[in-house]
Amino acid sequence: MYSDQDLAKRTEELVEENRNILDDQFAFRGAQYDAGLAMVHFPEGYGGLGGNRGQQLVSTKYCVPMVFITTIYALTPLVLAWVRQQF
Repeated sequence: MYSDQDLAKRTEELVEENRNILDDQFAFRGAQYDAGLAMVHFPEGYGGLGGNRGQQLVSTKYCVPMVFITTIYALTPLVLAWVRQQF
């Protein structure tokens, strides 16, 4: 079983290695699954690492803001273009 610190480190590495696909939720979730961080409590090889359900928060609380921030950054030009058309 992995410690919370190990999960935090693996999650940070996941985000750093996949920074170029953070705006593609399906590609990033696939990378998260391959890293065993999709559902930490699932067995290894099936999207997890054999941890406990509580450890999922360690991964989620880091991944979700990174994906959200990248998505907002990617959508900003579209929103600005729409606002300019409206006014």
